[in-house]
Amino acid sequence: GRSAGGMSALAMSGGMAASGRYAASRAARRGANGGFAGGVPGRVPFVRARAKRAFFAPVASARSTASARSRRGRVSDVATRAVEPDAVTAEDDDLLFGLPKRDVGEPLAILLASQFVLFIGVGALLPALPLYAQNIGLSGSANGIVLSAPALAMLLLNLPAGKLVDSWGRKQMMMAGMAVIALSDLATSQCRTVAALVPARLALGAGRAAAENGDRAYLADLTDRFPSARGTMSGSQQAIQALGLVIGPLIGGRAVEAFGAPTVFLLISGAAFACTGGYSLLPDINVAAEREEERIALSMDMSAEEEEEMERELE
Repeated sequence: GRSAGGMSALAMSGGMAASGRYAASRAARRGANGGFAGGVPGRVPFVRARAKRAFFAPVASARSTASARSRRGRVSDVATRAVEPDAVTAEDDDLLFGLPKRDVGEPLAILLASQFVLFIGVGALLPALPLYAQNIGLSGSANGIVLSAPALAMLLLNLPAGKLVDSWGRKQMMMAGMAVIALSDLATSQCRTVAALVPARLALGAGRAAAENGDRAYLADLTDRFPSARGTMSGSQQAIQALGLVIGPLIGGRAVEAFGAPTVFLLISGAAFACTGGYSLLPDINVAAEREEERIALSMDMSAEEEEEMERELE
């Protein structure tokens, strides 16, 4: 009886120690900017972590029945956290729009505010495009080539841009893409021939491929932090973008009447630069990498038997 009670107490203390190490490692990874270790998304040292686990793994066969039950509970908890990372919780005073303020609410607000400014600029361009083509004397076929150039660039670059989003980072690609968009629209305002317009519009497509892949992955990471509000967050983004497209044409029409069609490209260029500035305020996040780091940190405290059991839970 005493032996079993001692073993149970030992198992409980081991679980509490593991929980403390997990909390400390999570806090250290988060850092001041809400990111993870080093503030850089990316690679997890799998080989080194596995070597450490093999070195420190205790012999499972020496465990008692009571200790085995404790292990099964701990493995189940680890697997649940790894598969369902909806572990972001907050008190009422730490909520923003019903979302955890620091981890979800604030980044989402910055993202939506930046895109609202951008889509006002996009909307302003809509009434100016046909007038701009007329002003510089483009034929219908030439205008079609100019308008299709961004889509062609996106067709060719969306997949490579998506891979860069995963390897380089969401925020970095969003900012780089927005800067390219701003410069391409600035160049478009100065172009008067098809030969000059096509490269400028191809550059616009390249910028869109980078920025749009980045912001979609960023929003997906935010929704992974709070899956119960996934639809709400996605709907909020669509609503903000639609609002910008409602307001933008009113501003663009006035600008065309007052200053001419090329002026609208300056407006959208300014909106893209403003969006780039907004994106710079976002914290770096990569939920897939964060989740893998947590799983490895927790599995460091497991025996080989426990790790195999966790892998079966994850499958």
